[in-house]
Amino acid sequence: MKILVLEPVGLHLGYVGAYGNDWIATPCLDELASRGVVFDQHFLDRPHIRLPLPENRTAGLADPLQQAGKSWHVAHANNLTDYVRTVRRAWKHLPDSGICWVEGPSLAPPWDIPADVLGAYLDDENNAWSDAPSGPMGAEFDLARWQESYAGAVTYFDAQLGRALEAVNAETLVIVHAAAGLELGEHGHVGWEGARQREAMIHVPMIWRVPGLAEGVRIASLTQPIDLFASLLTALEVSAPSAGFNLWPLVRGEKGVVREIAMGSWQGRHYWRDASAALYLEQKPELYVKPDDRWEVNDVVQHAPEKAERMEASLRAWLAENVTS
Repeated sequence: MKILVLEPVGLHLGYVGAYGNDWIATPCLDELASRGVVFDQHFLDRPHIRLPLPENRTAGLADPLQQAGKSWHVAHANNLTDYVRTVRRAWKHLPDSGICWVEGPSLAPPWDIPADVLGAYLDDENNAWSDAPSGPMGAEFDLARWQESYAGAVTYFDAQLGRALEAVNAETLVIVHAAAGLELGEHGHVGWEGARQREAMIHVPMIWRVPGLAEGVRIASLTQPIDLFASLLTALEVSAPSAGFNLWPLVRGEKGVVREIAMGSWQGRHYWRDASAALYLEQKPELYVKPDDRWEVNDVVQHAPEKAERMEASLRAWLAENVTS
């Protein structure tokens, strides 16, 4: 089997139609979702926001694949303009059994988006914020202009994705998996400068186009990248130790849940979450009710201190075993 993993950076889950957005055009992603597999609760163990992405983020995949005689190829899409050519070239040179992983492009500013695309979101396309700032928002910050310019970037990415996939045959397993989200004003910040490990950064789209799948599937179980890695090895019939959960039983409807808890650590900021709550640990713990408080407005740690303490103890145990710095 050929597997094509497409890993854009900075794709905000709330700006994709398949995840509930109703004002941004993402027809390619929506089509993939309608006929493929949508993972609704996919959380990064750590976001990756700089291109090229660090090689160790896919540790555990390359060696088992090569030992099993499977191909492993990484390509880099540095910008949206060259995206179609990068994806098509990478897939074309992939042998019949293996993985092609296309990193990027970044959807964060600076942007270079065609005027006709931006015209769908901005009254005057000349008002596009190509060099939009990243960081804390001041009192006079034009958040609407920032978000509308970003909407153009998402639509342009979606169009390029659609063109790229026209050359990829239906027997290829295609996975769209964001390497990071992007803050768009949820916590007084835009972009990555000063971003915190919160929903907008770590809860990202993951959509699979599975060969032979008759109808769309939505997965409500928590999942993480380590589970994707385990599933890719399974798809290629490669036996290798993995701490992740195989997601194929979810896809086939044999299970409803594989993971009860998701955890992660990024730049000294840590999180623990299950289906009902999210705990963030920085200077002090913060606790949010899920799924009701989607963008984490109301910190309820003072109302549930015992629950927060249990979650923090579990998180610290995981950090001691898995995070060295």
